[in-house]
Amino acid sequence: MAPQNKHTRHLIEAAAKAAADKAGPHLNVAVDYVDRYTELPWNAFGALPAAILAGSYDAARDSQLRNLRDGREKLEQMVAGLARVAHTYWTAEKANTLTADGKEKLEATRPKPATSMLGSIVDGYAAGGVPVTVLAAVALRPHWVFSIVTKNASARLCPLALMSVGTWAALEPDEESLSQAKGAWEQTAEHLKNIGDLDTAMGLSDDAWSVENESRRQFNAWLADFQVELNDAKDAASGQATAIDGVVSAIRGIQMGMMITDAACLAAMICFKIMEAFPLTTLAGKLGQVAVAITNAIATTAVAAAILTFIATWAGNATSIASAGQFKKLDIGPGGEEQTFVDLKDPTKDWAKA
Repeated sequence: MAPQNKHTRHLIEAAAKAAADKAGPHLNVAVDYVDRYTELPWNAFGALPAAILAGSYDAARDSQLRNLRDGREKLEQMVAGLARVAHTYWTAEKANTLTADGKEKLEATRPKPATSMLGSIVDGYAAGGVPVTVLAAVALRPHWVFSIVTKNASARLCPLALMSVGTWAALEPDEESLSQAKGAWEQTAEHLKNIGDLDTAMGLSDDAWSVENESRRQFNAWLADFQVELNDAKDAASGQATAIDGVVSAIRGIQMGMMITDAACLAAMICFKIMEAFPLTTLAGKLGQVAVAITNAIATTAVAAAILTFIATWAGNATSIASAGQFKKLDIGPGGEEQTFVDLKDPTKDWAKA
């Protein structure tokens, strides 16, 4: 075997190793983030929206998880295939044992709510250089608590006001799970982004494996498809985080309106309660309390309907984000995906002579 072929083998091995080291750890941790931290409980936005949220979001999440797992598997196949090509160039040595794991080990750490509301998600480093994931709280619960307190206060003055308490209680958000899911999707997108352009990272030159060879051209086409899927997966993960942030922001705005309404209703309820204590205004005071209670109940129902509308829209968007499908199947050479690089068996023919 000519020395240049041995050199070629090492260049292809180096390209495979570069792909493993660059993409392997980031793909692994991206899968971990989606698998471990993006699941939302049935009552993430409260009991009332549960039926709307659960099916659509869960289907989108499952699709993304399968997609990323498939991409990880395809990367492993690609690295193994390149190892076989490299070994074909130099059959006097033992088969290569390259894997897509890479040397670097990244860990998916649970996103932790920040103590402030500044910023979104950032990667910091604790003492000793340990990565720490921090994200801003979604800040839905404080608004919800204010309204549930004021509604209960009104109900103590006029039991009819309990109508709105029940509706609002069914919209209690699970802020921790929402923060965690949003942060995990952002981390997933960030790690996929950090893979960058695999073709450039691998640096597999035309001299190392000639583009005149049909298998090299097929490999280049597959790698380009893989890169497109990688970018699409990054955009999908980022889209999920943005969608959560968007619906949370919309709900927060609606909650602010509810807070103002509740405060005004409680103030009016107190005034009417005072009026009830005087004989001349007793009837007006009682009627006023009933009117305020009904008004608040109508307003609460309208707010609940608006929140449900935003959640339904988000759930639909989450499903459409996940519709891109699986990574392209690894299919190089005439043997198909079951026999990768089968046209490279004989190193003394075709491209191996170059």
